[in-house]
Amino acid sequence: DLPPVLYEPVTCKPPCRAILNPYCQINIRGKLWICPFCLTRNPFPPHYKDISNTNQPAELLPKYTTIEYTLSRPAQAPPVFLFVVDTCLDADDLKAL
Repeated sequence: DLPPVLYEPVTCKPPCRAILNPYCQINIRGKLWICPFCLTRNPFPPHYKDISNTNQPAELLPKYTTIEYTLSRPAQAPPVFLFVVDTCLDADDLKAL
């Protein structure tokens, strides 16, 4: 039910290319974020210069765990979907999954 975001996603350095999300470690003062997949420190892009604890982009808000981006250019690579399954479910729920 969330509206699409009308700007490019902020990505981790190659080869990782993970996208900024609420699970990243954020250093507001240093204007950088740490990728939870490869632990690389990434600077925020220049248009995030006004980021603060009270002024955060949609990617960092807890309700935006899933974001639909509207890109102004064609995607360079096909999308990747990562499914995380908690295997600590009871047998019936795991079988249903």
